[in-house]
Amino acid sequence: MINYLRLFIDLCLFRRPVSLLPKSDVLLLAVAVSYVLIVTISMTMSGVLTAFFPTLMGAIGWVLVVGASLYLVLRIKGFPERW
Repeated sequence: MINYLRLFIDLCLFRRPVSLLPKSDVLLLAVAVSYVLIVTISMTMSGVLTAFFPTLMGAIGWVLVVGASLYLVLRIKGFPERW
C-alpha cells in the first residue's frame, strides 16, 4: 500500500511516467464512481443544482463523454492496452 502511495505522489510531482501504472479496470471504475458521487453531493449540497437526480445524470454523462473521448484517442494513437 505504501508503494502505491509513493507511486501516486511521484506521478503527481512528475517524477515518474504514467506508463508505470498497472492496467486496472477496478481502479478505473472506482475513480469514475467516486467522481460521480463527489460531484453529485457537492453540487447538490452547495445549492448550485438543487435536484439530486438531474445532477447525478449529468455527472454520469460527463464521465461517459470523457471516457469515450479518451478511449477513442488511445485507439487512434495505438495504445488500446492502456485503457
